[in-house]
Amino acid sequence: MADGVAAILKRILATYDNDPKWRGADFARVKNISNTQVGDVGQDFVVALCEKYGFETQLPTDDQGRTRRQNPWDIKINGVTFEVKTATEDVKGAFQPHPLPPSLRRDTLHRHLAQRHPLRRMAESHSCDR
Repeated sequence: MADGVAAILKRILATYDNDPKWRGADFARVKNISNTQVGDVGQDFVVALCEKYGFETQLPTDDQGRTRRQNPWDIKINGVTFEVKTATEDVKGAFQPHPLPPSLRRDTLHRHLAQRHPLRRMAESHSCDR
């Protein structure tokens, strides 16, 4: 029975493909990696940008110094905690937002998206390299 179910799913999957706009695109690989890895890419990107522009970063670690995957926050930037959400563009050019946990809505959105937000200052004071 399982073989028949697998064959049905394989037949259906064969009829789908990424939107043509992703073929040959600079960042097409992000459409073919797992969701967890997409999040890791986003977090690594934020860390690399912070390092490039001189911001101090810290990732949550366990007692052995390994980066924790499950934590109330993803990264501290200059001592401020952030939840990193990575989204890809859909076929119409919009981004699919991910909801933040209620505890972070209050802490992150209300407090850290104010004018003093360090990443906002970074974005305003540095041009993006293409």
